[in-house]
Formats: sequence, C-alpha cells, structure tokens
Amino acid sequence: MNTYLSDEEYDDWFFDLGGARDDLVQLLKTRGLGPGSRVLDVAAGHGTLTLKVAQAVREGEVVAVGLANDVRDYKWFRTQVPEGQFSSMVYYLEMDATHLEFEDGRFDFVVNFLGLEDIRMTSGDEGMAHALQEMARVVRPGGHVQVAIAVYGDEPDEVLLKEVESFIGHGAVFPPPEFLRDQLRENGLEMDEELLLVPGRKLTATQAKEEISFACERTPVIFQEYGVRTRDFEEVWNRFGLEIERVGLAHYSRISCIVARKPLG
Repeated sequence: MNTYLSDEEYDDWFFDLGGARDDLVQLLKTRGLGPGSRVLDVAAGHGTLTLKVAQAVREGEVVAVGLANDVRDYKWFRTQVPEGQFSSMVYYLEMDATHLEFEDGRFDFVVNFLGLEDIRMTSGDEGMAHALQEMARVVRPGGHVQVAIAVYGDEPDEVLLKEVESFIGHGAVFPPPEFLRDQLRENGLEMDEELLLVPGRKLTATQAKEEISFACERTPVIFQEYGVRTRDFEEVWNRFGLEIERVGLAHYSRISCIVARKPLG
C-alpha cells in the first residue's frame, strides 16, 4: 500500500520520485548509453532527467526540448546544479514535441519522462500520437526510444487520483501503457523492455489541496495559448475532499517505463 509523504519529502518529491530517473538512466546504460551518445529529451520540463543523462553520457550531446514555460523552469533548475558535473554539451530548445525540428535518425536515444501529460493537455491524443511518431523518426536505426508515464493502479488513492485528474478538466491524464506500445509499433519500433517502478507514495489532504489548487489556478495561465481550462478548486474539493482526507491521494505512485528499439535496415 502507498505510504504518506512527510511535508519535508513532499517539498522535493517530484525531483526525487524514489530515484526513478536514476533507474531509467541505468536502464539506458544497458542499451549503450555512454560517452559520445547523442540524446534527445522530449517535453523535458525542468530538465531533471536531461541533466542526469548528461552526467552519464560525458563528452556527448544532450538536447532537451520543451515549451516556453519549460525553458524558463529549466533555466532556474540549472542554477541549482553544480556546473562542474557536466562535460557533455547540453542544450535546451523551445520546440513543439509534435513537430521536432531535427533530421531523421539524428539521435542514438530519445527519451520522455512524464512529459506526455503536458502534450495530452495541450494537443490531445492526436498530439501524443504525433509526438511519438516524431520521436521514432529522429532516433537512428538501432537506437532506442524510452517513454515513462504514471500508471493508475488499483489502490483506493490511485483510483481516486484518476477520478480527480479527469474531473479537473485540463486533460492532464496519462494514457494507458497499451497506447504507447501500439503507437511505437505503428511507427516501426520493436518493444525491448517494460519496467514498472513503484515509488509507492501518496499525499496528505493538505498536500493534495496544494497540488489541486495549482492545477486549477495555474494551469490555465501557463497554457493559456492552448485554451486549457479547468474547474474551480472549490468545486473539485467539494466533490473529492472528504475521500482524499480518508484515503489520501496517490502521487506518482507507479511509473511505467517502456523501451523500444528501431530496427536496423
């Protein structure tokens, strides 16, 4: 069963997630990630995974792409990381994940860590399909695409999370793993491995209020050019607050990582 985050853990939980990003980097290392690798991080957010990949690559090239607000978040996050940790070339470019401005086969690895949530919110299922098509296009033959999404399990706090996120109205609901497998196969990739990471944590009612309030109040501002809309916080809390107080609210409690390979020739 998922356990509650302490307030101290909650402050940094998204950047920690039980070491999930480190596990994904280790998985990529078994597929050849290392010195000289060329890596693209799509919908990279703060660039947390980008910088962990850059530490592992050394002397390679790591490119992250995201929307304008992602670039701003990255610039702040980058100041929190000691400069001397990187010998790779690291770039963060403002770019639409559904129309990547790179030539075919440009990268050895293309990764996406929880970024499909934002893509679905701004451009729907069609946008996610286009983004996965683009990721498959820009990876080289023999290279790998890695996509990680949050999974809604069967615990009461996990079932409740999906209901809450669906009710908020912004579309920030992760697709099921089957959607990813089908899309990657349709774009000519072969399934390599699927890894389920289980950080197993949930929010207290106070922490959940903060998360839901941010989603309801800030998301329409951040993504206003995409017409993202949400319900009022009070409406969401009035519907789900008592149940959240009773069972908590899952918060990245399960993460599914799917690795696919582009065939040679």
